[in-house]
Amino acid sequence: MRHLIIGLTLVLGLCSCAVTGTPVGQTQVRIKGHPLSTLQQKTEEVFTRQSFMLVQSSPSYLIFERSGGRTEEVLYGDWMNRNTAVRVTIHFISKGGNDYVLRSDSRIIRNPHSAFEDRSDLFDMQALKYQRYLNAVKKELKRDYPTNH
Repeated sequence: MRHLIIGLTLVLGLCSCAVTGTPVGQTQVRIKGHPLSTLQQKTEEVFTRQSFMLVQSSPSYLIFERSGGRTEEVLYGDWMNRNTAVRVTIHFISKGGNDYVLRSDSRIIRNPHSAFEDRSDLFDMQALKYQRYLNAVKKELKRDYPTNH
């Protein structure tokens, strides 16, 4: 049964890749008219509201993490122990001036923060929720910082 669930999830994920044009596990949004610092601040606000914790930052990316939920445990864990985490990296890709593409790269990590952390970068097939989060960043920026764009 577990293999059937994983197989169906992979097929659906690959289909979404063909439709959206971005790799499985990734979503993106283009935002114009805001400086990088404002984009990063709003991105952190949105992801923090979704129970993510900022674990690493740089001028070109932010990395967020939260404990894996039931779905992640069933698909990627050992079913007995809570040993997965969801790790999302948001890349800030400059297109010139105050024009950026925010791209998410979401992964499921087994045994996070241990000597046995599985860094095989398993794809997170629930990437569409991260598209909603990036859309929220864009929407909230328009609301909080109106521009002429």
